[in-house]
Amino acid sequence: MENKRAKKAYAFTLSVILMSIVIVSLASFASQTLRQSRTDYISLESSESLGFVSDDVTDDIISITGTNLFATRNATLLTLRINDTSPFPKSPATPIYLGSYQNFLQTIYFDKTNAVINISTGTFEQNGVVYAFSNPNGNYAHLQAEGGYDAANLTIADSRGVNLSSASLFVYFCNQTRSSFTQMPSDLGGSIRVSIDYTDLTGTMRQNATIAKGTRRSFTVEYTEIGQTLEYLIDTTGDNTIISTLSVPDSIGCEWSTQYALAYPASGENGPFSAVYPNIAANYSEKNGNYTKKVTNITVGQS
Repeated sequence: MENKRAKKAYAFTLSVILMSIVIVSLASFASQTLRQSRTDYISLESSESLGFVSDDVTDDIISITGTNLFATRNATLLTLRINDTSPFPKSPATPIYLGSYQNFLQTIYFDKTNAVINISTGTFEQNGVVYAFSNPNGNYAHLQAEGGYDAANLTIADSRGVNLSSASLFVYFCNQTRSSFTQMPSDLGGSIRVSIDYTDLTGTMRQNATIAKGTRRSFTVEYTEIGQTLEYLIDTTGDNTIISTLSVPDSIGCEWSTQYALAYPASGENGPFSAVYPNIAANYSEKNGNYTKKVTNITVGQS
């Protein structure tokens, strides 16, 4: 009798031990699977979040430089719209602001996204170029010119051939009273449509003109009280070159946008249009090194 009870106790103890081993093994497997799943989820979350980083950084840099570009394109026309302000950021103010922004990216933004972002700004704006274009080739620059002027220059120079179809200037406000203005002259048989909408303390004036290719035409506003003149110039005298310059006295604050429609061969021959910050390099990587995305230039306009 005692022998039977001992055998039953032994069998019960053995079953309990085996069951405990199974339970512990299952719990360990479940825990490891959960940890792996969380690791995979975190890695995936970080990888996907970096897809939005470029847009976030681009928007922030736009707010620092004060210049924004929009582009649309169809089979034969590329339309560029540039929003800008005057006076332009004074060097070294913009690099300083970008340096502060770099500190923000490496601290607060890093804690939220696990994205390691390094921005190189050593050469930014030394040559005044804000955007460099491709397809067609060219650039947009804003400079502190001599004589107390800011100069906003759009240059398109592409040997494949590109023509200016239309140009528009929208000056939303200039904080000065004008004494006079000179309209942009129209050319008989001209093909480039120009529209101007200009507002300052005196009020709003509007003009439509049609100018010929291969000419140099300008619209001016005189401010005798400060002894300076605002000028909007369109120059198409160069071979396969379009130059548009807005010269603004830096002693008055102005907000404006310019828009240009460019005609060129079919889009399939030229490839996609892009505009990049040529002197800002951004390098992205995920915190634990499982995901890396490197960007040499930030694309800000593409169609």
